[in-house]
Amino acid sequence: QMRKFLFLGAAMIAVAALFGASGCGEKAVEKPVEVKVGEWGPQETTAGKPFNLQPDGKSSFFVRVTGLNIGSGVQVLFGDKELENPVVSDKLVAAAVPNSLIEQPGDRAIVLVEGATKRRVTVGTFKVLPK
Repeated sequence: QMRKFLFLGAAMIAVAALFGASGCGEKAVEKPVEVKVGEWGPQETTAGKPFNLQPDGKSSFFVRVTGLNIGSGVQVLFGDKELENPVVSDKLVAAAVPNSLIEQPGDRAIVLVEGATKRRVTVGTFKVLPK
């Protein structure tokens, strides 16, 4: 009898641990999906030289990405400037870069910011090389 009671007690503890001892019916906090940055580019240009030229005269780059929460929009930062009207899908982000942002040499961090969570995802460093 005692062994059966001990076994049932251990089983109940295991079930409580499995479902969480915080209370019945409470919703588990969902862990954010990990964002994975894949291929992106171009990754550099020479100062003053447009890259991946678009019809409006601006340069552009793309980022292949998975796990990004795009439901409430995504900001794209190029250095310390937010780029306007990025094109965002569940696997690709593309953004136009005004030529004024590539006139001077230097490194520009490319960062994606989820609208709802404000989670920041660093893509990499775009290099503007001296002439």
